[in-house]
Amino acid sequence: IMADPNLEVCPDYALPEFEDARRILTVDGKTEAKAIALLEILWALSHTRNIENWQRQQEADAEAERNRIALAEQEAKQQRALRDEEERKKYKNKFIPIPDRPLPNTPLILLPQHVRTKLRKGDYVPLYFFYQQWYSRSRGRGLRR
Repeated sequence: IMADPNLEVCPDYALPEFEDARRILTVDGKTEAKAIALLEILWALSHTRNIENWQRQQEADAEAERNRIALAEQEAKQQRALRDEEERKKYKNKFIPIPDRPLPNTPLILLPQHVRTKLRKGDYVPLYFFYQQWYSRSRGRGLRR
């Protein structure tokens, strides 16, 4: 149904253009008024059926629209999940979980006493003292206390 049947109005069956329909119904000896009433009843029944069909069609269209929207949202959600997954793969360090615990009280690299003394005085200290490689080597040689 293309047009809303709720907007339709019952035609006036007394007009000359409906004379053939009235003549068919008045053959059995009915009056013209009864024929017009019968035509109006038939139109009302047909109109009611059209309204019911219209409502069913509107409900089906609304359901189809809801399904289309749900499908579009689901596709968008999948696209977002896929994009997030690719971003996690691309930027692994950005998504590393941060442990929920306090910072350690002891330094991770323990410096030799003479380096700590130089630092306190503000003297020059070579940078290699602060690298993990130096720490591992000095530990193996017994340089660290």
